Amino acid sequence: MQKISIMKNIEFVSFLFVLSLSIISCQPDDNNPNPPTNPLSGKVKRMTYNGTTTSVSDFFYNSSGALDSIVNTVGSSGVKNTMVCNYYANKLVLKSLPIGSTATDSSIYYSSALKLDSLVVYRNIGSSNQIITYSYNGSGVLISYSDYLNGYGTSVPPTFTNYTDSNLTSTFYTYNTGPSPFRADSTYYTYSTNINNLKPSSFGLNFKGTASIAGYNITINKNLANQFIANSYIAFGPTIAKVTLQTDISYAFDSQNRVITETRSMTTIGSTAAPQITTYTFEYY
Repeated sequence: MQKISIMKNIEFVSFLFVLSLSIISCQPDDNNPNPPTNPLSGKVKRMTYNGTTTSVSDFFYNSSGALDSIVNTVGSSGVKNTMVCNYYANKLVLKSLPIGSTATDSSIYYSSALKLDSLVVYRNIGSSNQIITYSYNGSGVLISYSDYLNGYGTSVPPTFTNYTDSNLTSTFYTYNTGPSPFRADSTYYTYSTNINNLKPSSFGLNFKGTASIAGYNITINKNLANQFIANSYIAFGPTIAKVTLQTDISYAFDSQNRVITETRSMTTIGSTAAPQITTYTFEYY
């Protein structure tokens, strides 16, 4: 599970993906020695999040198995938000159709090589749009990204990535305009021996890069992560504060070796507070 370090928690930066390319019939053919598979087979049907809040995300797909929409239901209030996917040439527009909340739309731009190029989150009128741009090496591996929280016009240093054996091992970001303000974020990842089966294709997506679906981070990493340690240094005048967060991750699998529960336990190093426990539960078609 590849996870970009300390990425800002903006709800609708959750859906970075491109159109699945082929349409596959659902009907079996007894005369075909290799009958086509059901395009929905193995795809995530529902994801339930339990943490500081509770939410349920239901996933719907078109006839070719590409993601068509996501319906998020938050808490016991039953308030729903629907994200509808509209595909265009080298662009995907996600339209928010909320009930009881404010709409925020997103546009995702990608290259012909199915690599994410940029993301634009259109906020409320009068607010600046958030823009994230992505850079790759010659092999198509993401080497950095830049997050313009207030749109273009301000200098934003990139967040750099490091990989080992197709797994993200660390990310690093630093911002310094002089003695202050100063900020540095770094995250280090370790992995289990379990092969990552929660890939973008599990959600009807086909892309090279990273994404967050309804707050759950999905990647094309080789293995599932089992721990990450995030360090943040922030300057307050002449004082630099340091916060270290350690998150341990465990999994439960079904008879087909698919992840059905992911549990995260986050601890603030040096604090006596109890760990923050969050779980993601998955149901499949």
